Amino acid sequence: MKKVFISYSTKDKETAAKVKAALEKQNIEVTIDSESLAAGGDISEFIDKSIREKQVTLLIVSENSLTSDWVGLEIVESLAAERYLDGKQFIPCCIDNTFHENDTLRRVVVKIKEQIAQIDQEIDELKKVGIEDPESHLEEKSRKVKLVQNLPGIFKRLKGSLTLDISGNQFDESMKRIIAEILDQPLDPLGEFRGKYQRAFEQRLKNDSHKLDERFVQLTLMIDKGESEAQRWERQSLGSIAEIIKLNEAQYPAMVILGAPGSGKSTILRRLELDYHRAQIGADGDRLSFFVPLNRYEYESLDRKVTPQEFLESEWKTAYEETGRSLESLLKEGRVLLLLDAINEIKHSGQKEYGQLLNLWRKFAIDQQKRGNRIIFTCRSLDYSQSLSTKDMRVPNVELQPLTVEKIGEFLRVYLPKKESEVFAQIKQNGTLEFYSNPYFLSLLCEQVGEDGEVPKGRASLFTGYVRAAIRREMETELFVNEEWLSRLDRLKLIQNNWANAYQLPVAGTLPERLGHLAYEMQRSGQRKENKQVSIGLEQAMGLLGSEKPEKMIEGGVAISVLEQDTATEVVKYHHQLLQEYFAGRRLAREPKPELVRVEWRASEVRPSLAETIAGLANGDPLPPLGQTGWEETTLAALPM
Repeated sequence: MKKVFISYSTKDKETAAKVKAALEKQNIEVTIDSESLAAGGDISEFIDKSIREKQVTLLIVSENSLTSDWVGLEIVESLAAERYLDGKQFIPCCIDNTFHENDTLRRVVVKIKEQIAQIDQEIDELKKVGIEDPESHLEEKSRKVKLVQNLPGIFKRLKGSLTLDISGNQFDESMKRIIAEILDQPLDPLGEFRGKYQRAFEQRLKNDSHKLDERFVQLTLMIDKGESEAQRWERQSLGSIAEIIKLNEAQYPAMVILGAPGSGKSTILRRLELDYHRAQIGADGDRLSFFVPLNRYEYESLDRKVTPQEFLESEWKTAYEETGRSLESLLKEGRVLLLLDAINEIKHSGQKEYGQLLNLWRKFAIDQQKRGNRIIFTCRSLDYSQSLSTKDMRVPNVELQPLTVEKIGEFLRVYLPKKESEVFAQIKQNGTLEFYSNPYFLSLLCEQVGEDGEVPKGRASLFTGYVRAAIRREMETELFVNEEWLSRLDRLKLIQNNWANAYQLPVAGTLPERLGHLAYEMQRSGQRKENKQVSIGLEQAMGLLGSEKPEKMIEGGVAISVLEQDTATEVVKYHHQLLQEYFAGRRLAREPKPELVRVEWRASEVRPSLAETIAGLANGDPLPPLGQTGWEETTLAALPM
């Protein structure tokens, strides 16, 4: 069904009603403010929403409408929509002959200026009785001043159009032509774009994994009650991942998914992208989802400042350039669910700059909320994301909870049948239940438990077993044979799973050692910007590997599921941040550097000072932890090795 918004002056409401009836006879859906605007509703929001959601704006032109500030706003919005949004059409029609006279613009401007003078007089009278800031009068005056500024352009556009006369006996004939023009508009002007987007989406996600067993995903919704509350964050349970999207969009246009590394927050975001896409296809919807890792965002690039909008536009172009649409055009239509992964990993030079960058993203989120878009961030902890939530836009958090002891047992029953009791007893006995409450670690454990039911004791031995199994899987491939990365003794150790200790890897070849060097240098380089630089350019990665055949090293890292390479963007990263920390830890274990985790802890030396920190906290906020250097997790991984 075609959808039309009628823009008119209330002084011409009889003509507007007549036009509406004629359109509805042709099964055309009509929005008209006298019937569609809810009592007490915001008029400007109603106008913006009506124009965005309707394919056609039909303007009834008269001296009444041309002197109406609200109709002027509707004309400006409609012309902008026609210019910038696909499938939008602006059709003017007139009901008096004066519109075509040369003197009309002057007369209309004079009339509006008289109205402005009348408002000024009313403001003066209100001030005399003690009303210093009559907001409604000032807003009306502002609209009329803008209308005077826009009128020359409006007249030029109207006179350059075929403006049909619907007055008197011209009505029936002109309405036939208007209806024909409306019905000639394609019902789905976005159909071609949808097809191209669908193909690009499927190609983009072809190699991505969205495996997620929702039985082992436990979510808590944290609602921000405000800085003055003794308990700022109110917690309540969420039943499923689908409920994240079902949360009231008007009330929560932005939110953050919180979780420790390995808790599955990136996988959940990817799953949301896919599920939302499928739901829109099934419902013939016109909204779309777009996943972007924020560790690619650099505020300063090539000596210029990069805004969040520019960064996302660049990411969209890389993924969906073939659709022929810009991200901005879709955002203007309020059609996008942005899924922004790891806001804590945006590159920054210190806490002060991180706060400034977070403020940029908050302002961007507020702007997109006004347009009707939605944003879901992920973040490592509330310490990093809390300042996204302010009185201007309350941002709830969805926290991924660690697995309970009962859920760990259930997980083992599902994925390690017949061995679950023995394995559960071991991890309980060796004190690693808390460690295996992380779903990622627990899934790696299930992959590695052998016939003897032996359980890795801690993160370093768990990842060592992961890498051994991956190399064992690939050791007979052409790549590993040709590059001579394994000696005869290495092969025997892999086959027999017989090692000197829990952390030994093949030593004859250089692959594990070079991967450790790459991870360490990526983190050291990223440390200059206080982030772990989990992704770098291909050329930089090959330079850091320092090998005669760095491209083969990267190919080998990808083969054993340690590295990922994005051929489109020429970016290299570790398959998981925890894997990068493990490999950097192997290098650190050989060359311990305790100064990497040294921070000031004396109250008199900590900056910002304790007093300054407390002064900046809301009533219910806890005292934040001491600052970190970024090497803590890597050092913990290195210690047992």
